[in-house]
Amino acid sequence: MTPASPSRRQRLLRAVGFSLLFAVPVAALAFVVRVGVPAVLAADEAAVRAATSVTRSSGTLRSVLLVVQAAFLPLGVNAVVGLVCLWAWRRRGLGTRAVWAVITVAIGWALGNLVKQLVGRARPVVEDAVTHLPGYSFPSGHSTNTTVAAIALLVLLWPLWRRRGRAVATAVAVTGALVVGLDRVLLGVHFPSDVLGGYLLGGAVALGSALGYLGRGPAAPADDDVRAAPAPPGEPGAATGPARTDEPRAAAPAARATLRPATVATPADHGAEPSPRRVTRDVLFRAALPTVALFALVLGIGLVITGPLHGLPAERAVNSSLAAGRTPTMDRLTAFGTLAGSTLIIMLSAVLAIVLVWWWSRRWWWAIVPGIAVVLELAVFLGTTAIVRRPRPDVSHLDQAPPTSSFPSGHTGAATALWFSLALLAQRIHIRWLRVVVTVVCVLVPLGVGYSRLYRGMHHVTDVVVGLLVGAVCAGLAYASLRRLDAPTAVTDDRPLPTQTRA
Repeated sequence: MTPASPSRRQRLLRAVGFSLLFAVPVAALAFVVRVGVPAVLAADEAAVRAATSVTRSSGTLRSVLLVVQAAFLPLGVNAVVGLVCLWAWRRRGLGTRAVWAVITVAIGWALGNLVKQLVGRARPVVEDAVTHLPGYSFPSGHSTNTTVAAIALLVLLWPLWRRRGRAVATAVAVTGALVVGLDRVLLGVHFPSDVLGGYLLGGAVALGSALGYLGRGPAAPADDDVRAAPAPPGEPGAATGPARTDEPRAAAPAARATLRPATVATPADHGAEPSPRRVTRDVLFRAALPTVALFALVLGIGLVITGPLHGLPAERAVNSSLAAGRTPTMDRLTAFGTLAGSTLIIMLSAVLAIVLVWWWSRRWWWAIVPGIAVVLELAVFLGTTAIVRRPRPDVSHLDQAPPTSSFPSGHTGAATALWFSLALLAQRIHIRWLRVVVTVVCVLVPLGVGYSRLYRGMHHVTDVVVGLLVGAVCAGLAYASLRRLDAPTAVTDDRPLPTQTRA
C-alpha cells in the first residue's frame, strides 16, 4: 500500500521546525557580532577598507555596483517573486508551491528586519564613503532576501525544468547571490560578516522551509503538486489521462480524516462560497459603519481627557513610577514588546496571517479578517490622534516618538486588532489544547505591547486602555461581519470528508 502523502498542515509545521533548527548558526554569528569579538571586528574593518579603496579607484565599477544595489532591492525582488508565483499558479498549476514560495520569502524578509533590530549593529564608517544607507548592518538585507528568493524560485520551478535547465538555474541563482554579497562589501555598506549572516539566515529559512515542505522519506510528496508540460504523444511518460493537479484527486478512506479535499474547494466541501460583492457589502455595513460610531466614541473620550479632565494628572504618577523602576533587563524585554507593535512588524504579520489562514482553511473571506481589523483600527487611530493631539508623558522616552500624538496608543491598538482577530479565528481549531494555547498567545501579545509602551514612557494609561478597546472592537467587527458567510454545514479539516468517487 502506498503511504499517504503529508497534509498541507503537516508540511507547513515541518517547514517551520526545520527553519528554526537551521537558524542556530545564524544565532551564533549574531552573538559574535553583538558582543564584538575583536578578531572578527578587525577582519571586517580591514576588508571594508580594502574593498572601498578598490571601488573608489574606478568610476565604472562604482556605477555598476550602484546599479546592482538598485536592481536587488528587497522590495523589487519580492515583487518579481510574487509575479513568478502568480504565473506558476495560474499557468502551470503549481498552486501549493506558489503559496509556499510566497510564505517563505515573506518570513525571510520579516526575520531579516527583526534580526537587524535585535542585533543593532552600526554600518561601516569609511572615509570618503562610496554611498550611504540608513538602518542597521547585520545581517545584510540584500543578501538575506536574494538568498531566500533564489532558493524559493528554484524549488518552485524545479519540476518544470530538465536536468540541464536545473543546472543552469542553480548556477544563475548562486552567482546572483554571490554578486549581491560582493556588491555590499565593495560599496562599504556592509561588513563581510553581515553578508555571511545574510547568506546563513536566508539559507536557513529557505532550505529549512523547503525540506519541511518537500518532506523526507517514502511518504514525502515528490512532485505531486505539479502540472508540468505533457510529453509529446508517443513519447515515454506521455499523458494518458487528466493533467495532474495541485493535490491528489482522491484520498484513501483511512486518510480522509486528515487530508484536505483533493481538488479546489467546492460548495460541497466548504459551503457556498460568497461573492466578492456580498463580502464587500457585509464589510461596509457590518464593520465599516459601526467603526464610524466607534471613532466618534473614542474621539469624545480623547477630547474629554484633554479638555475638562486636564489630561488626567493622576496618570503622571504611574509613568513616573515606571520610569523610576526601570532595569536593563526590562529595558531589553520591553524593546521586543514595542517592536511587536511597530508598523513594519504589524504589516508583515498581517500579510503572513492572511496567507496562512487562506492556505489553511481555503476560505478567502476568513483570511481577510485580520487585514480588515487592522485597517479599521488604523482609520480610528489616525483620525483620533490628528484631532486630540494629546502630549506624550513628561518622562524620559526609551523609543523615538513618532509624529502622531499620544492618544490612543497606535502600537497597542494595531497589535490588539491583529492578534485578537487571530484569537477569534482560533476558536475554529478543533484540537482543544492547541486552541487554548493559540488563544492565550494571541491575547498576551497585545497586552505585552501595551505594557511596553507604558514602561518606555511613550503613552499614558488611558492611551493604552483605549488602544486595547479600539483594537478589540475592530477585531470583533471584522470577525462578526464575515462569520455568517460560512454555511453551517461546511466541512472542517477534522471532520471525515464525504466519500469521493472516481470515474
